[in-house]
Amino acid sequence: MRPHGGRRRAPEAAALSFVLVAWQQAATRGVSPLVGFFPRSHHLDLARGRWAYTAAQPGRYSMVLTKFMVLGADLLHWYSCSPEIAAARAVVDRERNCEDILMNFVAAEEAGAGPVLVEAGSVRDWGDPRNDANAGDEERDAMRDVGMSSTGGTAHWEKRGECITEFHRLLGRMPLRYSRGKVVEAAVGEQGLCSKGGRLVRCDKE
Repeated sequence: MRPHGGRRRAPEAAALSFVLVAWQQAATRGVSPLVGFFPRSHHLDLARGRWAYTAAQPGRYSMVLTKFMVLGADLLHWYSCSPEIAAARAVVDRERNCEDILMNFVAAEEAGAGPVLVEAGSVRDWGDPRNDANAGDEERDAMRDVGMSSTGGTAHWEKRGECITEFHRLLGRMPLRYSRGKVVEAAVGEQGLCSKGGRLVRCDKE
C-alpha cells in the first residue's frame, strides 16, 4: 500500500508473520487455499439472472483480494499456464481487471475450499465502500486516489460482477465457496479461531 499524507499503513511485521503461519498450516492439508487480509463476496442476483460482486457479507465471504494474499507457486502456475482457463485469462487481459477473482476461482477449484481470512491488525481495507461513511475528508480523498474500486464507483462493482458471470459461463461451473469467520491471534480476553475438519471453530474447542 502506498503512503498518502503519512496516514497510509502497510501491514505490520507481526501481521505478516501471522498470515504466513496461517498459510503454512493450511498448506499442510494439501493444496492450500488463498490466505489474505481483505475479503469480498459474491451472490446470485436472481432478478437479473447473473452473479453480483459485493463487499464481504455478514458472516461470510468467498474471495480475498490480491492487494495482499498468500498463495502457493502451484496455484500461480495453474493460473498462468492452464489451457483450461485460457479464455478466462483473455477476459482479464481484455478488461485489465478481475485477475483476483479468477485467482479465487482457481484456488477454490484446486483446494476444494474457500479462502482463509486473517486479522489484518491496523491495516484498513481502502477498497471497501463501507469505509466512506466513517472516514474524514482527508481519508476520503485518499480512498478516491487509490485503486480501481475507488475511481470506478458502482461501475467497477458491476464490471466485476460481469467477470464472475463470464468466468462461470466459460468454466461451466461455479467453484467459489463461502468461508466463515477469520483467524486471529489469541490474546488475553480474546479467543482465536482454529481450523478443524475444514471448519473454523473456537480454539478452546479444538
